[in-house]
Amino acid sequence: MLSKYNVRDNEKIISNIVKVYPHMIKIVIYHNSYKIYFGVEKNRDDSVETKVSKISQKINDNRSLRRTKTLVKDIILCNHFDYFCTFTFDKRKHNRYDVDHCRHVMHMWLHRQREKSPDLKYLVVPELHKDGALHFHSLFKNYNGYLKPLKIKTKSGRDMYNISNWRAGKISSAVPITDNPEAVANYVLKQYLIKDMPLFSCKKRYWCSQNLKRPQTTVNGVEEFGLGKIVRNSKPDYINDNYEIQYHASRGSKINSKELMLDLPF
Repeated sequence: MLSKYNVRDNEKIISNIVKVYPHMIKIVIYHNSYKIYFGVEKNRDDSVETKVSKISQKINDNRSLRRTKTLVKDIILCNHFDYFCTFTFDKRKHNRYDVDHCRHVMHMWLHRQREKSPDLKYLVVPELHKDGALHFHSLFKNYNGYLKPLKIKTKSGRDMYNISNWRAGKISSAVPITDNPEAVANYVLKQYLIKDMPLFSCKKRYWCSQNLKRPQTTVNGVEEFGLGKIVRNSKPDYINDNYEIQYHASRGSKINSKELMLDLPF
């Protein structure tokens, strides 16, 4: 365990992280505390100064993907979305192989929806067809546009609707979400957030509205919130050599810890 008396001004010791969601609290306890550096840190020979940020080395693709999964999962768990939607692009109207072009078309369409849906919340992730053409999957909340009932249903028997004012492609479907947030998050992470997924500009794997809720995240929150007794008296939902995770449902709420653990690490 690192001593707090060995900490310099540009260092921070992390022993645990507490995330507060609308329906639960997630606690990550590290078995060995670690340091985060800020500002400028001298290297071992004290001759060359190296700029060091919170992440001291360049993020590799695997780490970046894990971070994306964490951010997307946090968004889904904090916002109970109403619909799972799919948007395609007509090859006669658009270059379906240009990620940034398709994103612009989708962005402009979302902007126009504000007239009827001022509180619209959305999360969008891209996916490729087998031939490399692009389509989007999205989670919507507070969408007030017209949804035309379709005669077909999903494989699980759920109703499907057509998003009538989407004219960039032939297919635009919306399926009401009835699953708990844990199941929705797990589905999106496993189905769409994969290594070979297309990237938007700036290498982003998703984009979302600015009005989405996020969990309240506190470094060393166990001490700050006085959660030590709860942690000591609870069994971890997950544990490995480096850390353990505990989930605690808020009063009146229920969580499915098994579904929460289906995609690790967080």
